[in-house]
Amino acid sequence: MLGVCKGDHRTSIGHVDLDSRFSSPDGGFSPLCKGLGQVCRNLILTLGQALFPATCYGCGQLFGLPRPASGNLLANPGDTARYHPSDEVLRGFLCKSCLSRYEAAISPLCSRCGLPFASSQAVDHVCAECQVRPPAYIMARASGVYNDVLKTMIHHFKYGGREHLARPLGRMMWRTLRENWQPDQIDRVVPVPLHTSRLRYRGFNQAYALVREWPRLAAHGDWRLSGDWLAPDLLERRRPTQHQTGLDKGQRLDNLSDAFGLAKGHAIRGLKVLLADDVMTTGATVEACSRALLDAGAREVHVLAAARAVR
Repeated sequence: MLGVCKGDHRTSIGHVDLDSRFSSPDGGFSPLCKGLGQVCRNLILTLGQALFPATCYGCGQLFGLPRPASGNLLANPGDTARYHPSDEVLRGFLCKSCLSRYEAAISPLCSRCGLPFASSQAVDHVCAECQVRPPAYIMARASGVYNDVLKTMIHHFKYGGREHLARPLGRMMWRTLRENWQPDQIDRVVPVPLHTSRLRYRGFNQAYALVREWPRLAAHGDWRLSGDWLAPDLLERRRPTQHQTGLDKGQRLDNLSDAFGLAKGHAIRGLKVLLADDVMTTGATVEACSRALLDAGAREVHVLAAARAVR
């Protein structure tokens, strides 16, 4: 800021200090200036919420976008026993009521297939089904429980033309990945493939859409994977299969028999593979994919899904 200074019978131009109310001795902004900035930001956020309310993908109601915050996305989680910090990525996509009903798929659970146990007093252990019929994969985990909230959101994503929901769901999965695996445990990330006929009908592979942003997240974080680790074309669905809805696990496995195989031009001998999918219900799809990958020479297979159905 310039001012007029008089001295030695001459008029000269010199610098005038900013009002101390708006600056601090260390050159930063004063508390008053910071406070005014916060007031302006709050005013803009309030105006934006009034003019452009968000639509909840859990219940369809309009709601005001939550204010940016770190830590828990709910000021009071209430009875949400399975709330987890990874739920933050769903802010702006689910209203407060639906967020309170979202359940993270966390312990206590089956240490093999990742099935959450009903009792919160249980400890992680291998469930009865995995003890009798161990799955082909080493370990499976999911970000959330496939309840009505997450089911509705994923339905909007897959069938309702809301492909942009891949970003929050995929980021939720990314956090689950980092919490359960180390980079040296994974050589390739392989989305569960669709048959070409289903791909043409839907227009996109939901499993690939969920992991598409992962290379960028890895590049800007401290979690590094070596080489060309995202491999969406490594596994192929060789024949169309009927819808799995209404089938039990045995029927689903029969339906998926020989449906998957390694695509031509790919080699995975000795590699550790992470399968990615949107929903894990009975586990038949990831079991069939795991067997195909192991038959092709993979060293081991792990599984990560956005949601896990609870039996």
